[in-house]
Amino acid sequence: MKIRIIILLAIVFIPFVTKLAAQNADFGISLGTFRIPNQQFFEKPRLGFNLNLGLYYPIHKHWSLGTNYNNSVIEYSRESVANTPLAPILGDLPIDGRVNSEHFSFLIQRNMLLPVWGLHLDLGTGVAVMVEANEFYDVGNFDEEMKYYTAYFWEQATSIEFQLPLRYAVYKPLGNRGSLGFEGGLFFGKGMFVRGVFFGPRLSIKI
Repeated sequence: MKIRIIILLAIVFIPFVTKLAAQNADFGISLGTFRIPNQQFFEKPRLGFNLNLGLYYPIHKHWSLGTNYNNSVIEYSRESVANTPLAPILGDLPIDGRVNSEHFSFLIQRNMLLPVWGLHLDLGTGVAVMVEANEFYDVGNFDEEMKYYTAYFWEQATSIEFQLPLRYAVYKPLGNRGSLGFEGGLFFGKGMFVRGVFFGPRLSIKI
């Protein structure tokens, strides 16, 4: 399914990117933290990490268009299933789960020069597709007579969702072709719940 999403995005954006390729593109990479600030979908989510890649093309003095890829991993605790009855030989059901999410975003950005220290600010929004793999332990083979499960196994549930991304970046140019700073952002999902918040240092170069 993820391959289909990538192919679809390529079909939509490759003609656009090709047309802008002759312009001075900005390629950036950042590594940092990723968190889910609520328990709407996952119990007790812990702080995770993310890798963020972005490619942006200027279309005006103060505006740019681009694509962004964000990969993140977090862990969480399914405390609601801690008392699931299992056969005594199995012990307790492991409650830790892991979420790997990939966001493919198309953004339009406003680019501004701040009045301090020669810093620049980018503010952007657009549309994103999230591919999320939720991995956790599930139970099976319920024994009706003994009233407990006799097995548990590692399960993976994959979901796809359109989201609203918001991105910001503050950076200082390094010569004519690079910059150093930090970037962050949020992803809003169904019901406008925040599905992820990322932040980290960013290095970019013009290509």
